Amino acid sequence: MPKAGIPEGWQEVSLASICPDFREAADPTELDPEMPYIGLEHIPRRSVTLCEWGNAEDVTSTKLRYRQGDILFGKIRPYFHKVGVTLIAGVTSSDAIVLRPVDGHLRAFCLLTLSSDWFVAVVSKTAKEGSKMPRADWNLMEQHSIAVPPGSILRTFNAVVEPIIEQLRVLALANRQFRTARELLLPRLMSGELSV
Repeated sequence: MPKAGIPEGWQEVSLASICPDFREAADPTELDPEMPYIGLEHIPRRSVTLCEWGNAEDVTSTKLRYRQGDILFGKIRPYFHKVGVTLIAGVTSSDAIVLRPVDGHLRAFCLLTLSSDWFVAVVSKTAKEGSKMPRADWNLMEQHSIAVPPGSILRTFNAVVEPIIEQLRVLALANRQFRTARELLLPRLMSGELSV
């Protein structure tokens, strides 16, 4: 007998059981200076594509490692809706929660669930008041119940959503390459060193 409000075949599970928090500390003195670094200032509001980052050489305190495909959830002022998927491996601020789905088939589902208005509102309501600003509380987040669809629905969902996420990644990385090329070429064009 399905639980009230849960479709037949779906399972209600805790967030931590399908997408736990990974806290792999990174000592800034041991990082490659060129390693990507995502701070809260790099995470856009209401966009799941984390296409901006700095370099680890800008990092002075201990940070957290993340892998390509991990989900970052901005802890400070969670109502700012800073949630997205990483495009490449790197390090992030300890003001972000690094979430990694336990199964690759759950990645798109977890990303869209965690970045939904509904979930961000729930986290915002349970945020702890810090000394200056509210912060998302992982101890409450990890216990939150998530309704997970059966395999057949999840496969259909992934067939539609995973290619979109991959296309976002490819386009975002291409845009970064184009921007780098522009920044290298534009001064030379303006100075007359290069002609078109």
